[in-house]
Amino acid sequence: MDKSSKRHQQLKHFQALCDVETHKILKHVSVRWLSIGVCLSRLLEQWAPLSAMFKSEYEAQYPVSGSTKARQRHKGCDKEASKSVKAVTSKTKVSSQHTTTTSVGEQTSCEPKPGVTKHIVTTTPRDQASKSVKAVTSKTKVSSQHTTTTSVGEQTSCEPKPGVTKHIVTTTPRDQACRSASATSKQFDLNTFVFKEKQVVQKSAAHKAHEKATAEMRKKEYEPNKLDSRLTRIHRLLEDPYTKLNCLFLQAAIPVFDTVNTVLQSDKPCIHILHSVLLDLLQSVLVRFIKPASITSAATLTAVQFKDKEHQKSDDDITVGSAAKEFILKNSVAMASRLPQFYASVRQYYVNACTYMISKFPFHDPVLLNAEVANIGTRDQQSVKKLMFFVERYSCLLPPSATIDSLEEQFNNYQIASLPEAVKNAERIDEAWHEIGHIPDVATGLPKFGFLSSVVKGILVTVPQ
Repeated sequence: MDKSSKRHQQLKHFQALCDVETHKILKHVSVRWLSIGVCLSRLLEQWAPLSAMFKSEYEAQYPVSGSTKARQRHKGCDKEASKSVKAVTSKTKVSSQHTTTTSVGEQTSCEPKPGVTKHIVTTTPRDQASKSVKAVTSKTKVSSQHTTTTSVGEQTSCEPKPGVTKHIVTTTPRDQACRSASATSKQFDLNTFVFKEKQVVQKSAAHKAHEKATAEMRKKEYEPNKLDSRLTRIHRLLEDPYTKLNCLFLQAAIPVFDTVNTVLQSDKPCIHILHSVLLDLLQSVLVRFIKPASITSAATLTAVQFKDKEHQKSDDDITVGSAAKEFILKNSVAMASRLPQFYASVRQYYVNACTYMISKFPFHDPVLLNAEVANIGTRDQQSVKKLMFFVERYSCLLPPSATIDSLEEQFNNYQIASLPEAVKNAERIDEAWHEIGHIPDVATGLPKFGFLSSVVKGILVTVPQ
């Protein structure tokens, strides 16, 4: 994109078509820690025009394969699915079916009146002699399906042949319903019921096999291939909804790390808050996928068993961002087969982040733990031992005219002293301690916290260097 002016013009054209603001595509630089979140947001903003642009370019470069490849893949998907269905349904025994066949030109004229069903019983003179009409009508069972075959041009009428007597028995809908109900209750066939149950189970298995085969084929459709061109790979990634879902998740996860990266890149002294900032980062990541009870029951944050799946949240409760959840709801059908893979990758992302932080971050560094003594906001919670740690480890911090006793006395008075507004309104911590060092003593007029201010400013500036 950065070397092709033609693509720049094409992108502007598709941005206008998609009604998206005309913005450039930003490039991520690995040495710039805060650039990945901005680049990702810009990519999601320009997703529609980028997808349309690369799709048109792909179809123009591959006019045949570009259009037919997808169709062939879908056809292959259907073939694979049909093979699995045939494999499942090959063992199914289909019962005999009765059909009614008529030829071209057939005409029927014996239609019953509305609400009346006709049952036509034909008898020969021989049958009349052996059975009466009532006996015939009571014992005759009318089947639900009749097979009638006529040839071309044959005309069917209700007139009986010579020597055959026609008996018409009319029944009302009420009588027919009563007879069918009584016949059903009396003639319950257990074998037929069991056979239908088997059919339902087999159809369900065939449907599941079809869905599984379809999902596998769709998954293969978006799998990257090293032999494909760069344009083909970009086109597939932009067309794949799974790619956009991962981008939406990263857009919600990256700002958590940007906060600490901003603090680490600050030109202000931050050693007094660095330990608490790192702990807050670890906690922010843990609460996204670990159950609250597992976090509170651990002795420290670094002792949480975050790799154990029993302590992890369910897929519905894990934090992936509101935009990602909305995208999943809108594309529930297309993403149904790949959601387990997505949530598994989200868990692995959080696990890898926590593993890296615990192994690399100085959570147990004594310098960071004792540097909190310089934090003015928590002065009433600090101990003089933290101050003495630096004096004993870095003897150059203690002024020549100062003693351990005088330094401890100034620290005790500092913890309960009322600080002026200049200290509270200072933007930098070193400026605040400079103002503390100029607070005068009422009795002598000398700086009340001069030794303490000198030692703490050495902790803030000298020790990190």
